[in-house]
Amino acid sequence: MIQSLDSYINNGFTANILVVDDDINNLRLLTEVLSKRGYEVRPIRDERMVPAAIQAKQPDLILLDIMMPYIDGYEICSHLKANEKTRHIPVIFLSALHEAIDKVKAFSIGGVDYITKPFQTEEVIARIENQLHICRLQKQIIEQNERLKQEIKERELMAEKLRSSQAEMRGFFEAMADIVLIVDPDGKTIKVAPTKPEKLYPPGSDIIGKTVELLYKESSVMFRSRIRESLHLQQIVNCEYSLRVGREEVWFSASIAPISENTAAWVARDITDRKKAEAALSTSEERLHLALEGSNLGLWDWNLRTGEIYRDRAWNEMLGYQDTEIANNLKGFESLLHPEDVVLMQKVLDAYIQGENSCYKVEFRMRSKSGEWKWILCRGKISERDSSGQPVRITGTHKDISQQKALEQELALREARLNAFFKCAPVGMNIIDSELRYVQINEHFAQINGIPAGEHIGKNIRELLPQIAPTVEPLYQQVLATGEPILNLEITGEIPSQPGIMRHWVVSYFPIALNDSTPSNVGSVIVEITDRKRAELELQLAKERLELVLRASQDGFWDWDLVTGEIYFSPRFKEMLGYSDDEFPNDISAWANAIFEADRIAALKLVEDYNCDRIPQFLATQRFYHKNGSTVYILSRAIHLKDANGIPIRMIGAHTDITNLKQAEEALQKAVLAADAANRAKSEFLASMSHELRTPLNAILGFSQIMSKDNSICGENQKNLAIINRAGEHLLALIDDILEVSKIEAGRTNFNESSFDLIQMLNSLEQMLQLKAASKGLQLIFECSPNIPQYVTTDQGKLRQVLLNLLGNAIKFTEVGSVKMRVYVSSIASEITTENEAKKLNLHFEVIDTGPGIFPEEIHLLFEAFQQTETGRKSQQGTGLGLPISQKYVQLMGGKIRVNSNPGQGSVFAFDIQIGLAVPELVQTLKQYRKIIHLASEQPEYRILIVDDVAESRLLLNKILVSIGFSVRESENGKEAVQCYKEWQPHLILMDIRMPVMDGYEATRQIRSEEQKRLNFAEISGDSVPPFPRTIVLALTASVFEEQRKNILAVGCDDFIRKPFQTEDLLEKIGQYLGVEYEWESENKEAECSQKTSEKVPEAELQNLLSQMPQDWIIRLHDAASECSDDMVLELLEEIPAENIDLENAIRDLADNFLFTQIIRLAEECME
Repeated sequence: MIQSLDSYINNGFTANILVVDDDINNLRLLTEVLSKRGYEVRPIRDERMVPAAIQAKQPDLILLDIMMPYIDGYEICSHLKANEKTRHIPVIFLSALHEAIDKVKAFSIGGVDYITKPFQTEEVIARIENQLHICRLQKQIIEQNERLKQEIKERELMAEKLRSSQAEMRGFFEAMADIVLIVDPDGKTIKVAPTKPEKLYPPGSDIIGKTVELLYKESSVMFRSRIRESLHLQQIVNCEYSLRVGREEVWFSASIAPISENTAAWVARDITDRKKAEAALSTSEERLHLALEGSNLGLWDWNLRTGEIYRDRAWNEMLGYQDTEIANNLKGFESLLHPEDVVLMQKVLDAYIQGENSCYKVEFRMRSKSGEWKWILCRGKISERDSSGQPVRITGTHKDISQQKALEQELALREARLNAFFKCAPVGMNIIDSELRYVQINEHFAQINGIPAGEHIGKNIRELLPQIAPTVEPLYQQVLATGEPILNLEITGEIPSQPGIMRHWVVSYFPIALNDSTPSNVGSVIVEITDRKRAELELQLAKERLELVLRASQDGFWDWDLVTGEIYFSPRFKEMLGYSDDEFPNDISAWANAIFEADRIAALKLVEDYNCDRIPQFLATQRFYHKNGSTVYILSRAIHLKDANGIPIRMIGAHTDITNLKQAEEALQKAVLAADAANRAKSEFLASMSHELRTPLNAILGFSQIMSKDNSICGENQKNLAIINRAGEHLLALIDDILEVSKIEAGRTNFNESSFDLIQMLNSLEQMLQLKAASKGLQLIFECSPNIPQYVTTDQGKLRQVLLNLLGNAIKFTEVGSVKMRVYVSSIASEITTENEAKKLNLHFEVIDTGPGIFPEEIHLLFEAFQQTETGRKSQQGTGLGLPISQKYVQLMGGKIRVNSNPGQGSVFAFDIQIGLAVPELVQTLKQYRKIIHLASEQPEYRILIVDDVAESRLLLNKILVSIGFSVRESENGKEAVQCYKEWQPHLILMDIRMPVMDGYEATRQIRSEEQKRLNFAEISGDSVPPFPRTIVLALTASVFEEQRKNILAVGCDDFIRKPFQTEDLLEKIGQYLGVEYEWESENKEAECSQKTSEKVPEAELQNLLSQMPQDWIIRLHDAASECSDDMVLELLEEIPAENIDLENAIRDLADNFLFTQIIRLAEECME
C-alpha cells in the first residue's frame, strides 16, 4: 500500500483531502500524518465551514466525523450527496459510534467507508489509498468510454461527410451555368457532362458522336485548331466565338483543357450579356466624357497596386495646372491637399474601403495654381477588385464647389442668426403652412402650450390646441388670404395641459411669402400676459383687501409729501382722537399739537433721525390727546421713499390704537409678578419635598448599612438587610429622578464642568454592570477606540449618569445576546499642552443591544417624562424618567441622543458631545476606598457636634461616628447648636439646614460671628491661637437644587453632604477637613468577601439542577415568576430536597434581586 501511495504521488497527482472533526487532537494527528504522506490536507474544526471550503476548492476525498456540536456528519453527507456538483466526492466516516446500525446508516446516505475511533493511522492511510485508487479506476473507465464514444462519432461524421461530398458534386454540376463537352482531336463529341444540357445547341442527344464540321460548319476550322493546339501544348487554350442560334447571335467564352493526349474538355459559357454590356459601356464612356465636360467634373482613376493616379484634362484645369505640373501619384495629390483636411479624407476613404459606407464621398480644400484654396467635392467607387475581393482600382470625380460653399456659409450664418433669434427670444414663436400645420416653433412656444416641441411639427392647430383653435384659425386664414399682418391682438383661452385655467396672450400674425407672391406660411409671435393679468387682478384685489383690512383692523394711515409739505390723514386716524374728518385738518402742525407735550420733541426727532438714516426703522408708541381730554396710545409705523439721489421725498405710515393693549400689558405685569411668586412657592415645595423624602431614607439606608456590618446578624437577616438597602436605593433613585425632572422643568439644571480620567470612568462602569449582565446570561462589551483621550473636561457626573441609564436600560430589556458600548473620536484634536488645554473634540458614544426593539411610532415617547413604550410597560419596571433626564443632560453637554430601532432587531442609542482635553497633571486620580474600621492609634480627640431636628438622623450619625472613635454631642435645632458651640468648641459640626426654632443658615451665621469675635479677642489680648482656630461646618441637606448649595456655602459652611449619604463618603469628608487618619479593613478580607459574593452557579449547571425537579413544580415556579411574586417563589423553594441546596440558593438569589425574567427563561427551557 505504501508503494502504491508513493507511486500515486510520483505520478504527479496530489490528492486534496478535507478533514472535518471537532476534536482538535484528531484533527492535528490526521493533518500531520496525511501531510507527511504527500496529501494536501485542509483541516476544519467547525463543521459549518464545510460548504464554504468545498465551494472554494472541491476535495478529492472527505474524512468526516459524525458527532459534532452544530451539524452531525450524517446531515453533512446527505447535503453533499443531494448536490449534483458534490455527490461524486467519496466520504469516509470517522466516529466513535461502533454499532452496526450506525455504520449501515453511514453507507445508506452515501458514505464509501467507515472507520471506528480510536483508529490506527496505517488503517486510515490504507482506506484513503483504496478509495483514491477506486476513484482513479472509475475515472479511467469513464475516460475510455468517452474515447470510444468520440471514435464512433467521428466515423459516423466521416460517412456523413462522404455522402455530403457526393451530393455536393452532383449539385455542383447541376448548378453550373457552363457547358462541358469531352472532345477528341477531330472535334468529335465523346461525352456531355450533366451540367445544363438544355443550353446546348443542338441538343445533347444530337451532339454525341458528331464532329464540328457537321455541327458548326462555318467555325469548324477554328474549333479544330484550338482543340489540337491544347492537346499539342497540353495547356489550357481560351477563345471567344459566336454562333447563330435561331435569329439571335450568341457569344461564348470557351476554355479547352487537355484531359489526355487524345481527349480534351471543352468548357463554354454564354457571354452574350457581357458582350452587350461591353458595347453599352463603350457607348456610356463616350457619353460620360461628354457629360463630364458639360457638368465641369474632373475624372480621376487610382490604381491602388501601382499608386498611379490618372487625371483628365478637366481635373487639371479645375485647379489651373497642366498635366505635367502634378505628379501622377498619391504624393502629388496630397501636396495640393489642405493640411487640416488630410485626416478627414483618410478617415472617409478607410471607412469606404472597409465597407462601412456604400460610396466614397468627401469634401476638402485643394490649393490652385494661383494659391487660392478651392473647395472640392470628391466622389468615387471601387471599379475593380482582385480574386480575393480586395480593391484594385477606385474611380471618381472632382467638382469645384467653392461658390456653393460660400453660399452655404452665408446661408448657415443667416440660419444661425434666425435660429438664435427664434430660440432665445423670450416670447413664443411659430410658423405654420397653408394647411395650418406647424412647420417650426421655438421652445418658449412649446412651454406656453405645455406640449413638447417635437410633438408640434406636422400637426395642425386643431389637433394640438382644440380649445383655442376656433379663435385663432380664422386669424391665420385671414393673413394667408390677405397678406396683411394682424398685430397685438389679445386672446384668451385654455390649453390641453391645463384645462379649466384661463390663459391670456398678446399675439401678432405676419405673412411669409416668396418673391412677393401669395403667402404660403404665416408666422406668429405670442407673448403670454397671464401673469400680468393675474398681477392686475391681484393688484385690484390687494387694493380692495387693503381697504377692508384697514377697515377691519381699525388702523389709520397717513401720507406725507416731504417736498411740498402736504399730508393726508385717513378718517379713521381722526376718529381715534375723537374728531370727524372735517374737524381735524390735514396739516403737520395739527398732528404735532395732538401729541402729548412731553412726547412731542421725541416724536419730531424720530422723524428727523429716520429720514437722516440714523435709525433703521420708524416705530414708536406715542401718546395723543383725545378730544374729550383722555389719553390715547398710538403705535406709529412708517416707511419713506427716496429719489435717485437717496433723499427722502415721501413718508407713508399707519396708526394703531393700542390703548387697550397698554391696559392689558399692565394687567400682564401683575400676572407675571403673581407667576414669579407661584414659581418661588413651587421651588420651596420641591425643596421641602426633597427634605421630607430624603431625610427618612437617610435613616433607612444608614441603619441598614450599620446593621450589615454587624457580624452577629445571621445570613438570612443579612439578605433581608440587603433587600432593604436595595429597595431604599431604588426609592432614592426614583425620588432623584422626579426631583431632577422638576429641576429641568424649572430651568435649574446646570453644566458642571470638571477634568477627570475618562478611561477610568468607563472601566468602573464596565465593572459595575458586568455582574448584572452576566446574571442574565448577556455579554457586555465595551469597545473603546485607542485614540480616545484619557483625560478630558466635561460634566463627569452627567456623562456617567447618561451612560449608566443607557447601559442599564439595554441590560434590563435584553434577554438574549449582548449589550455593546462603542466610544470613539469623531473629530481629531491637536496635541495638548498646558498652554493649549482649551482644545475641543467631538466624542461619539453608542449603546447597541440585541433586545426586543422599539416600534417606530413609539420612539417619540422615549424622551417624554412618565411615558413608556410597549416594551417598558410589559417589563413593569421603571418610571419613564431616565431617558428624558439623559436627553436633557446630553443637550447640556452640546449633543442630542439619537435612536435607531426596529421591533425584533435591537436598538442603538447614540450621541456626540464636545469635550475638552485636560492636562494629566491637573486631573485628580480617584482612589479605591476600603472599609473604615476606626480611628488610627495615637489620634487626638475629635469633637463633632450633630445638629438635626430628626431624632433618627441624629441617632444614625451618632452610631456611625461613635463606632469609629469620635467624641459626639447632639443638638435638636440651630439655637441649641450655637449654645453648644460656645460651651464645647467642637472641631466639626454636621449641620442640618431645615430645622424649627432656628434653621441651619442662621445657626451657621451666628457660629461664624462668634468665631470671629473669639479670634479678634485672641489677637487683641495676645493669646495663642488654638490648634483648631476655625470650626468646620458641613451642611447636611436633602436638597438637590444648585442655588441652595450656593446659599449654604455663602453663609459660611465649608462643604455639604447630601442626604441620604454613604457612610464611607461621610467619613472621608470628615477626614478631608480634619486630617483624620483611619484604620482600614484589610485588602485580603475584602478580596475574600468579593470572591465569596461573586461565586455563582453556572447557568448550564443551574438548568441541569432545575430539570431534576418535577414538571408540576417547574410549571408552578414559572407561574409564580410570571406574576413577579417573590413570596410564591420562596414558598416553592421549601419543596426543594436538601441535597439540592445549590438550586435553592441560586433561585433565592434571583428572587431577592427581582430577576423574574431569568427564572421564567430557565423554567421554560426545562418545561416539556
